[in-house]
Amino acid sequence: MFNSIKSLLKRDNSQFIKIDSIEKTSNSIKVNFSFCDEISKYFRQNFQKIQYLKLNHDLTNIPDGIAIIPFVSNVLPIIWFFDLKLIIDEIDKNFFESIDDIKKGYKLLFPFIDFKGEVICKNTKDFSYTAQNNSVALFSQGLDSINTVINNLDKNLSLLTLHGSDIPLDKTEGWNNLSGKIDEFAESVNVKNYYAKSNFRRMLNNTQLNNALPDGMKKSWWHQFQHGIGIISHATIIAYLLKSENILIASSLSKASANLKI
Repeated sequence: MFNSIKSLLKRDNSQFIKIDSIEKTSNSIKVNFSFCDEISKYFRQNFQKIQYLKLNHDLTNIPDGIAIIPFVSNVLPIIWFFDLKLIIDEIDKNFFESIDDIKKGYKLLFPFIDFKGEVICKNTKDFSYTAQNNSVALFSQGLDSINTVINNLDKNLSLLTLHGSDIPLDKTEGWNNLSGKIDEFAESVNVKNYYAKSNFRRMLNNTQLNNALPDGMKKSWWHQFQHGIGIISHATIIAYLLKSENILIASSLSKASANLKI
C-alpha cells in the first residue's frame, strides 16, 4: 500500500511520521504510528489513545479519515517545525485542504520560524454532512469556558471536557472532583456533557521539544504550539457524530482587546 511512499522516503532520505494502524472500539480510538530515528527523542509513546465517555454512539462506525484528525492535529506543529513528512492513508478532504491555512496561522504568530514539512496522503474523502442545530463547546469549568457556555446557550450546546490536558491522566482524585462539578454545571444549564480521556500530552517528550525551541522564545511547546490545536481537535469526533454546526473554544482576549489587526 505504501510502496511508492517508501520509495520516496528512501530516495529523499526524509524524516517522517507515519500512521501505521487505527484501532476503534465502541468508545475509543487508538492511532498507532512510527517515526524515523532522528526524531525519536521527541516522543514518549508511539500511539495516541482517546476514550470518549458518556457517549451513546459507536465509534467503530467513525471513518478512519475522521478518526485520525485529533492525532494529525497534535503532530502537525512537529511536522512543520522539524520539516518532516506525515504519511497517512486516508483523511477528510475538508480538513486536509485546511492544513495550509492552519500553517499560515502559525507563520503569522511566529514569523521568525521557517515552518516547512508536508502531509502525504494516499486518499482524501469528503465526509461532509448537513449540519444540525447544535454546537460543541470545549469546557474546563474555568471562567472563560463558563462565559462561553452562558453566551451560547441558544446554540443547543454539548460540552466536552478533556482529561489529560490540565489534569494528568494519573490524577484520578482531582479529575473525579472536577468531573462531578462539571456534571452539576451541565445539569444546571440543561446541556449534555461528554468527556474525552486522552494521552495526547503524555505521548510527547515536552522536555526535548521545549529544548528545541529557538533562543529568546518561551520554552513551552505546549503553550506555544500544541495547546489550542491539540484541545479543539478532540471535539471533531463529537461534532461529526452530532452533525454539529460549530466547535466553540474559549478565548481570554478578543481581537479588539488584544489590539490585533486581522
